[in-house]
Amino acid sequence: MADLPCDLREEAARKLAHPAANIVAAIASLELDAGMHVLDIGCGPGPHLGLFADRVAPGGVVTGLDIGTDLLAIAADLHAEAVANGTVRLQKGDLNRLPFDDASFDVAWMSALLHHIDDPMDALPEMGRVVKPGGLVAVMDGDSDGSFPCLPWPPEFEHVLRTAALRAQRENFGGSLSYLFDGYIGRKLPHLLVATGLTDVSMKSFANVESKPLSAHTEARLCRWFLESFGERVRDFLAPHDWNRLERSFTPGSPDYLPSQPGFFMARMSFLATGSVRT
Repeated sequence: MADLPCDLREEAARKLAHPAANIVAAIASLELDAGMHVLDIGCGPGPHLGLFADRVAPGGVVTGLDIGTDLLAIAADLHAEAVANGTVRLQKGDLNRLPFDDASFDVAWMSALLHHIDDPMDALPEMGRVVKPGGLVAVMDGDSDGSFPCLPWPPEFEHVLRTAALRAQRENFGGSLSYLFDGYIGRKLPHLLVATGLTDVSMKSFANVESKPLSAHTEARLCRWFLESFGERVRDFLAPHDWNRLERSFTPGSPDYLPSQPGFFMARMSFLATGSVRT
């Protein structure tokens, strides 16, 4: 589909072909059964839809919801066969006002999205509303302390970066971000699910490790995250020499380029909180 953003489609296709180990393990932990109906909230271009579809077949249905028309178009393209046979359904909609009847799903899933939501207590009750009594609400996200990337760099420098991230969060990133970001949402998940009225709330952690040899795409993605996504949030809260050190660590060709060092790896932790809808 020529009118789709190529970079987003290619990224989604790569995730479909090589899903992250932590995502695979987290979805497996939900113990889905054939015939279940699953809602993937904020599905984006659909990297998780196939993982769910495989686990609820035969007879199950996975519905992906997103606000982005372009993202849903990519998901429809990548899952064309499953969409055609009804295994995957796609719906445009707002997560704060889900366009579904009460008790429509066995499981509602949200991944790496809650940290961008202004008030989680708008979105989470909606998840509970559309899940059947006894069904499951599952929210997966990170936390800037427990899931901060672990790399083979000096712990003193990592401490500097963590401190900058905390100060930036406290000072609302100097008002410079065009989006909301709660870097410490992971530790709040159990409390939020309990406050939503869910029962049997539990918390699990899942690690994802990327190590050499890295694909060119993975290496470039790691560099972009540190210098663009993370860098955008913390640059104004780092001393110039510390920013320069971070920049050198992820700029190809620099003598301090970290991914080229023998034994390079990056490990990150994600947290999955689940709770049951009251019967």
